[in-house]
Amino acid sequence: MPKKNDPKSGYEPSQAQFETDTGLDLNQVGTRGVQIVSQVIETMHEITRSAEFREMARLRAKALRDEASALAQAKEAERQKWQGVVAEKDAKIAKKDKKIANMAIKITQKDTKIADMAAENSRLREQIAALQSD
Repeated sequence: MPKKNDPKSGYEPSQAQFETDTGLDLNQVGTRGVQIVSQVIETMHEITRSAEFREMARLRAKALRDEASALAQAKEAERQKWQGVVAEKDAKIAKKDKKIANMAIKITQKDTKIADMAAENSRLREQIAALQSD
């Protein structure tokens, strides 16, 4: 058999894919291939027809459904958790916004009071100036 890494041997990688571990040449594989494939197919049919195989397939499918369901439930629980966190933070922000709005109202009321006092102060200065000029 030629060496795989020897370029002078005429070995081509495409030949390697047809070599078998048992040492059969291509002719033997060709004649026995149909029989072997037929046996494999028949064995697969026998296995898949068995009650044990069907039960294993049913259990596997059930396990996959259960896993998908558990994953979906976990995702939903996580989503609800974060919705709760967001709602809680939104409530805190709304409460702070309300405090800010109330403070703005108080500031406006005080500004109005200051303006009124400034106007009163200006009126009183005018009266004092008028009395002093008499």
